[in-house]
Amino acid sequence: MLFTPKKYRRDYIFALAIGAYAMSLGFGICAVGFSFSRVDNLSDKIFGVVGFFAGMLILAAVGKSYWKTASEMTADERRRP
Repeated sequence: MLFTPKKYRRDYIFALAIGAYAMSLGFGICAVGFSFSRVDNLSDKIFGVVGFFAGMLILAAVGKSYWKTASEMTADERRRP
Protein backbone atom coordinates (compact mmCIF):
# COMPACT_ATOMS: atom_id res chain seq x y z
CA MET A 1 0.00 0.00 0.00
CA LEU A 2 1.40 3.37 -0.96
CA PHE A 3 0.19 5.32 2.07
CA THR A 4 0.56 3.23 5.20
CA PRO A 5 -1.42 4.27 8.29
CA LYS A 6 1.66 4.02 10.52
CA LYS A 7 3.62 6.51 8.43
CA TYR A 8 1.00 9.21 7.87
CA ARG A 9 -1.34 10.91 10.28
CA ARG A 10 -5.11 10.61 10.45
CA ASP A 11 -5.79 14.09 9.07
CA TYR A 12 -3.64 13.36 6.02
CA ILE A 13 -5.62 10.19 5.28
CA PHE A 14 -8.89 12.15 5.63
CA ALA A 15 -7.54 14.74 3.17
CA LEU A 16 -6.74 11.95 0.70
CA ALA A 17 -10.29 10.60 1.08
CA ILE A 18 -11.85 14.01 0.46
CA GLY A 19 -9.59 14.52 -2.56
CA ALA A 20 -10.56 11.15 -4.02
CA TYR A 21 -14.25 11.94 -3.52
CA ALA A 22 -13.77 15.32 -5.21
CA MET A 23 -12.01 13.71 -8.19
CA SER A 24 -14.82 11.16 -8.38
CA LEU A 25 -17.33 14.00 -8.57
CA GLY A 26 -15.23 15.61 -11.31
CA PHE A 27 -15.21 12.39 -13.32
CA GLY A 28 -19.00 12.16 -12.95
CA ILE A 29 -19.42 15.72 -14.21
CA CYS A 30 -17.10 14.94 -17.15
CA ALA A 31 -19.16 11.84 -17.98
CA VAL A 32 -22.34 13.91 -18.13
CA GLY A 33 -20.61 16.67 -20.10
CA PHE A 34 -19.10 14.22 -22.56
CA SER A 35 -22.52 12.70 -23.20
CA PHE A 36 -23.67 16.10 -24.49
CA SER A 37 -20.56 16.70 -26.61
CA ARG A 38 -20.59 17.02 -30.39
CA VAL A 39 -18.77 13.79 -31.13
CA ASP A 40 -20.12 12.41 -34.41
CA ASN A 41 -19.36 8.76 -33.77
CA LEU A 42 -21.82 7.24 -31.28
CA SER A 43 -19.43 4.48 -30.19
CA ASP A 44 -16.78 7.08 -29.25
CA LYS A 45 -19.36 8.91 -27.17
CA ILE A 46 -20.46 5.70 -25.44
CA PHE A 47 -16.88 4.59 -24.70
CA GLY A 48 -16.04 8.06 -23.37
CA VAL A 49 -19.01 8.14 -21.03
CA VAL A 50 -18.35 4.57 -19.84
CA GLY A 51 -14.68 5.41 -19.26
CA PHE A 52 -15.45 8.50 -17.19
CA PHE A 53 -18.11 6.56 -15.28
CA ALA A 54 -15.63 3.76 -14.53
CA GLY A 55 -13.11 6.33 -13.31
CA MET A 56 -15.78 7.83 -11.08
CA LEU A 57 -16.57 4.45 -9.52
CA ILE A 58 -12.90 3.57 -8.99
CA LEU A 59 -12.11 6.90 -7.32
CA ALA A 60 -15.21 6.63 -5.14
CA ALA A 61 -14.01 3.21 -3.97
CA VAL A 62 -10.53 4.61 -3.25
CA GLY A 63 -12.08 7.47 -1.27
CA LYS A 64 -14.22 5.05 0.70
CA SER A 65 -11.15 2.93 1.47
CA TYR A 66 -9.18 5.95 2.70
CA TRP A 67 -12.16 7.15 4.75
CA LYS A 68 -12.50 3.72 6.39
CA THR A 69 -8.77 3.57 7.09
CA ALA A 70 -8.80 7.00 8.72
CA SER A 71 -11.93 6.19 10.71
CA GLU A 72 -10.29 3.08 12.16
CA MET A 73 -7.29 5.05 13.41
CA THR A 74 -7.30 6.04 17.07
CA ALA A 75 -6.12 9.34 18.51
CA ASP A 76 -2.51 8.12 18.59
CA GLU A 77 -2.69 7.32 14.84
CA ARG A 78 -2.43 3.54 15.17
CA ARG A 79 -4.88 1.13 13.60
CA ARG A 80 -7.18 -0.79 15.86
CA PRO A 81 -6.50 -4.53 16.05
